[in-house]
Amino acid sequence: MKSISILASFLFASFLFAVLSCNTSITLPVDGKSDLIRINQLGYYPASSKEFVAVDSDAESFQLVDEKGKVHFEGTLVGNGTWEASGEKVSLGDFSQFKTPGTYMIFIAPDMISYPFEIMDKVHLEALNASIKSFYFQRASMPIEEQYGGVYQRASGHPDDKCTFHPATGQGEGMLSSPGGWYDAGDY
Repeated sequence: MKSISILASFLFASFLFAVLSCNTSITLPVDGKSDLIRINQLGYYPASSKEFVAVDSDAESFQLVDEKGKVHFEGTLVGNGTWEASGEKVSLGDFSQFKTPGTYMIFIAPDMISYPFEIMDKVHLEALNASIKSFYFQRASMPIEEQYGGVYQRASGHPDDKCTFHPATGQGEGMLSSPGGWYDAGDY
């Protein structure tokens, strides 16, 4: 009877250890994020390759953690070498096998933590939308309407409907209506 009790206690302790090991978390550094972990700032697609560069670290491993410090993936840093263009000692990390969408950071013990990044479908959609909207905000000769531009709304500027010919054109005197286009590189 005593041996069954010891066996049951051992099995329970083993089970508890296994369960707690699966829910590993770390204490994240409090002094901020490290610029020495170079990630894709926009994020990664779940099925794509996911790599980063660690600078000036002698560590051999890294962890992928969430904002609470829970470890979701562990990997090896490889290729300790020097990047000649910058003179930096670099290692590469690869977590391409990890495909679960969410917000994560790279942790390299004892005190390096990356800025947060996303793993998600359509990871570039926000950048695409911002790029397209920039064409609207840079329009010349057309108003930026409040319903689309918010605080950046403005009246139409530089109508360019009576542009004179420059002598180098060989057109002589006269005018041309040429409204539209976009402001670029500090025009006006």
